[in-house]
Amino acid sequence: SLYRVYKRVPRGVRRAVLRSILALPLQGQLTRMANHAYEKDYGEQPETERYIMRVTAFEPAGLTKLYSASSVKEHQSSDSYSYLREWLQRCHADTAHKIDYATIHAYLQEDILTKVDRMSMAVSLEVRCPLLDHALTEVIAKIPAYMKLRGDVTKYIFKKMVVKKGLLPRNIA
Repeated sequence: SLYRVYKRVPRGVRRAVLRSILALPLQGQLTRMANHAYEKDYGEQPETERYIMRVTAFEPAGLTKLYSASSVKEHQSSDSYSYLREWLQRCHADTAHKIDYATIHAYLQEDILTKVDRMSMAVSLEVRCPLLDHALTEVIAKIPAYMKLRGDVTKYIFKKMVVKKGLLPRNIA
């Protein structure tokens, strides 16, 4: 995985590269991620913390820097770090299953599916997510992590199954 490559680079070199990115006159996701990785020393964090850092653009202190003083007073910024940590702590399984659990409940349920629902309703479109069937998700939850992720290949068992069943050619899967 990319993290394994990242971890092999000596810490001082990683930090120098991140500092170089931060010195560029750029703004956007790359610089936010580089700043985040530099400040929190991404490479030295446990896997669950790296997950939180990957899926949240800003921690609470960073969010308040985005808003005007009056806006900060009017609106409570959400603490996505603590929120994700709570979901991770609710699952008493290995790290991969904890991350799946948090992703399903926080990201999928409260972000992606909400957007799909709102946008489809806005154009009177009925949307179905067959891979999110309750019975299927219960079976998937019991599958060991090594069958879901193989090196950099995500959804490993799913991709293998669709090729074996002839549903998709290997190059597309």
